[in-house]
Amino acid sequence: MVKSVSEKAQEALKLSEEQFRRAVEDSPIPMIMQAEDGEVLHVSRSFTELTGYGVSDVPTFDNWVTKTVYDGAEAVRDHMHKLFEGHKRSINVSFTVRSHKYGIREWSFSASSPGTLSDGRRFIVGMAVDVTEQEEAEEALRKSEEQFREFITRSSGAVYLMSADWSVMRQLEGKDFIADTLHPNRTWLAKYILPNDRKPVLETIKHAIETKSMFEMEHRVPRVDGSIGWTWSRAVPLLDKSGAIVEWIGTAVDITARKKAEQILKRRLKNLEEVKERLEGGNTDLEEQTMTIERFAEQRRAAAVDQTTRTAFGDVRFLLLGMTSDTQLIREEVKNVIEGETRQRILDYLASMEETVGYIGRLLHDNVGAQKLSKE
Repeated sequence: MVKSVSEKAQEALKLSEEQFRRAVEDSPIPMIMQAEDGEVLHVSRSFTELTGYGVSDVPTFDNWVTKTVYDGAEAVRDHMHKLFEGHKRSINVSFTVRSHKYGIREWSFSASSPGTLSDGRRFIVGMAVDVTEQEEAEEALRKSEEQFREFITRSSGAVYLMSADWSVMRQLEGKDFIADTLHPNRTWLAKYILPNDRKPVLETIKHAIETKSMFEMEHRVPRVDGSIGWTWSRAVPLLDKSGAIVEWIGTAVDITARKKAEQILKRRLKNLEEVKERLEGGNTDLEEQTMTIERFAEQRRAAAVDQTTRTAFGDVRFLLLGMTSDTQLIREEVKNVIEGETRQRILDYLASMEETVGYIGRLLHDNVGAQKLSKE
């Protein structure tokens, strides 16, 4: 019996529908096929695995929306109705779904109406893409940028963002202390860290990454004016839900003035110690000087004694006066530019310096006084 053209066309249409059904069911991404009356015709195995529902569980599209869509159900229904009514050729909508396997997830759902079934009904094929991780990453980036901008506003020092492994400096606002970095930079180490400081900086970074602890270090940096300055750099890791490091946010404070003050103090203390050692340990020299003064005094009497004494101890007294003045200036500078434990440590140094100066002054006074009394 010879088949009519219409019968052949009908068989071809059914075969096409069967092939399409298999394509839907075998799809690696969640897919759903429904007729215009709401009947769910097919769902992909990945759809069932993700949501926990098969065709028997959600025989109609409305059943599927009610059971699966966690947030945005009415918007999904409205979009599908407009698609069937011909107001749209395709839709793309995002909504939250309940997944038996993965919990609450975010889907980007696309659908179109490619034609009609063999029974004359129009049908829609919808595909879903899980965008949960993407949206979480975008939200994390948005929050990170907000935190960074707020941190910049509150911080008086330079502020920077680093990648999880510190291979990329994502951004740095130098606050007129060091140069800005407005775009991701992989050569930040050469730009900001002096050659002799790179090894200890990298070692400190490695330890901070391994322990997920604060990076904290004092090191030299090139300042915007071309000079070499000092910074106290600190950075904390930002972690994701699993505890992995996402990025680092840090601040770099200009401590150049403090470092200069510390260097001046060290030099002054060293000078004082040397003078103290000479005065305490050099009794023989002092005795010889005293004997010389006594012999000279016998020849020149009382006036000569005063002149010789000034010659012997004038340089030391001048040094003491200079140190007293330096101490006062350094104390005022420290109070203006340094805070916290560092300021107290420097003030302690200054107190020690003043005590030593006073001690040396008393030694000189007693020595000269004794010589004058002996001649009287």
